[in-house]
Amino acid sequence: MIIQAWLWVLDNQPLFWQAVWQHLMMCGLALSIALIIAIPTGVLIANIPRLAFIITSGASTLRTIPSLAILAAVMPFLGIGLLPSVVALVVLAVPPILLNTCTSIQSVNPDTLSAAHGMGLTPWQVTGKIVLPLAAPGILAGCRTGCRRRGSGVIYRWRRSGGFCHHRHCHHGHVAPAGRRGADYSARCGYRSAFRPA
Repeated sequence: MIIQAWLWVLDNQPLFWQAVWQHLMMCGLALSIALIIAIPTGVLIANIPRLAFIITSGASTLRTIPSLAILAAVMPFLGIGLLPSVVALVVLAVPPILLNTCTSIQSVNPDTLSAAHGMGLTPWQVTGKIVLPLAAPGILAGCRTGCRRRGSGVIYRWRRSGGFCHHRHCHHGHVAPAGRRGADYSARCGYRSAFRPA
């Protein structure tokens, strides 16, 4: 099966690299948006216990929602294709990054913060020079978790929301229909042929 997959890749390199590019673009876009949302929010709420509790509880609740349910919820408003998939991936990636950011900042030693304030550092300087460097390992762990959760389902969510052949000609020269049928059609025309004889 692996040999057949490699042979399919060699025979369909334009389609393969197009799919790789779309995968990387979706991953990078979703992760960038998640980082922009989650890290500043975590920094801002870390020192406000009640607000941090409310937001982190909501983020923990989001982690229990299946990604397919999120995709199904946004598709009626955003249609099919790249946008709903990115939204679903962002919703999936934000909670672990937000939770780790908030927890890592709250776990910084108070004595270290007191020493920094005693040296005359402003709150912003304390955050930038003391808090964030000490919290960086935890924040990066959250980024890694969010990246893994997001990347593991990106192909599946993209196919369910239109497939790689959506509004394009597949490598057989056929026009793929949109939506669920487009995902099934792209599987029949391309991806399934990588593992089954023609």
